[in-house]
Amino acid sequence: MDLNKLKQEIHQNAIEKGFWEHELSDEHCLMLVITEIAEMVEADRKGMHVPLDAIKIAKKQGFNDMFFKAVYSGTVEDELADIVIRLLDLAGARDIEIEDFIKRDEEGLKEARKRIPPLTCISFALCQIITSQFFPRTADRINDAISFVDDYCQIEGIDLWYFVGQKMLYNRTRQALHGKKY
Repeated sequence: MDLNKLKQEIHQNAIEKGFWEHELSDEHCLMLVITEIAEMVEADRKGMHVPLDAIKIAKKQGFNDMFFKAVYSGTVEDELADIVIRLLDLAGARDIEIEDFIKRDEEGLKEARKRIPPLTCISFALCQIITSQFFPRTADRINDAISFVDDYCQIEGIDLWYFVGQKMLYNRTRQALHGKKY
């Protein structure tokens, strides 16, 4: 997957939906990523995950916005996609190059699964990456955060890029600003 092409597509959709009518600071955009992280924690607290059988059905049938709203919306997987979409949107706005990141092999995944912390700890660590004083460049924060989310999803067996694709399709059907103030 070409993440640099994907960031442009995501950013263009955000422009079309009115999210960039005014210049936005990096801090504004990164704070909205943090709100997505909080929504992911809430989804996890409520046990809201996409059932595996629903994914199989959806992959066979293709995208359907009613199905998306009924089954995917508000789940941990949906919020993971939102996190990455917001990060890629900011990367598109700032013309930040998305770096390749390492994919774990099956042995590495097995080892990582033995010691994966709870999602609350993963979320806290992700917030630390986004707000880190050690990474003052927005480009470093974005690249490290996307790599971190991808790594987590590999370990947990979540098809992150499938959910990003589904959320992008859904976002195209939504009203300006997705019905929000910003």
